[in-house]
Parts: sequence; structure tokens; C-alpha cells
Amino acid sequence: MDKNMELLLLKLDEKLEKQAEKITQSVTKNVMEALDEKMKTIIEENNFLKNKVSELEQKLIAVDKEKRKNNLVFFGIEEKGKSEGELVDYIKDLIVDMGVHMDSHEISNVYRIGKQKLSSHSIYHNPMEKTPYTQK
Repeated sequence: MDKNMELLLLKLDEKLEKQAEKITQSVTKNVMEALDEKMKTIIEENNFLKNKVSELEQKLIAVDKEKRKNNLVFFGIEEKGKSEGELVDYIKDLIVDMGVHMDSHEISNVYRIGKQKLSSHSIYHNPMEKTPYTQK
């Protein structure tokens, strides 16, 4: 009878191991399917966001090009501590001296480019932008 009990216990042990393995495989499969589904959603969202970022980068490049389209850069302009208002008038006078009719209100922004030197540096001008300094 001892041998029958041992044999029975061995068979029960094998069956328990097989059931434990089946349960482990089943749980692992279910968890993997759930993770795959979540990953699929995240990957789709990631691809959507990548496309959106790419689209926005293209729009930004287009807006930047459009903004720069109306810019003028003057090199070698002496400024000697001129305020922005004085620079607007100075740029207007330079443009008028070149034979182009222009009023001060047509100059929207004047920026100093680079470090201020004792002699001169470049000045950026966009005649299409409006600022409180140039609106009348």
C-alpha cells in the first residue's frame, strides 16, 4: 500500500505541476496580450504626435520664412548711443537719401544686431511689423 500511495502522490504532484504550468502560461499569455494592446495604443499615439510635431515644424519654418521676407539689414551704421526712436528716424533718412519715399510710421521695428561697437554694427529693420514706437 505504501507503493500505491507514493505512486498516487507522484501522479498528483505531476498533475499539480502541469496545472501550475498551464495556469502560468495562461496568465502570462493574458498579461502579454494586455501589454501588447496597451503598447499598440501608445505606439499609435506616439506616431500621431510625431506626425503632429513634424507638421508644426513645417508650419514654423513657413511662418519664419514669411516673417523674414520683409526684413532689411543695414550694415556699417554708426549709432553712437541712439535710442530706438532716433534709430527709426535715422533709418528713414537713410532710405529717403537712397531715393525711396518712406515715412517713419512705415518702419515697424528696428533691432541692433550683434554687440555694440565703438564704430558701427548691423541694424535689422522690418517695415511690415507695427510696434508702439513706430505707430502714429
